[in-house]
Amino acid sequence: MQMPSDGAGMSTEVVLGPNDGLRVQSVATVDNVQSVSRDQLIRRVGRTTVTSMAAICQAVAIATGCAPR
Repeated sequence: MQMPSDGAGMSTEVVLGPNDGLRVQSVATVDNVQSVSRDQLIRRVGRTTVTSMAAICQAVAIATGCAPR
């Protein structure tokens, strides 16, 4: 999941910020999700709120075509 600081306002983007443990506002872009092994994760940069995680799940559903119609 990419984390650029500004997004284009797409339905596959979720704005995250200080409430999610990040120092600055960022955008999670989920239209190009890739799996990585836990060994590749070095440090935690934040923890999403329940609301942000629900928005990420919805964005993933849209990106994968699994969104309810």
